[in-house]
Amino acid sequence: MCTYLGEDAVADGVVAEGGDTDADARLRLNPVDANAFRDRASFWLIKRDYERAVRDGDEAVRLNSKDPDNWKK
Repeated sequence: MCTYLGEDAVADGVVAEGGDTDADARLRLNPVDANAFRDRASFWLIKRDYERAVRDGDEAVRLNSKDPDNWKK
């Protein structure tokens, strides 16, 4: 599941006014949430920030290498 749903994401509440994603909020609550890292990696891919996408994707795999969804991006 990708938390970024398109350019209207700020209006939809997925991306806060300050630029934080839903995944950012989840990571503040639980900094070892592999799914949040995977979701944020998807967000960065859409934004074409590949360095951040790879970093978050790698962290998702590191935290939960048994989840096949973490290997898809």
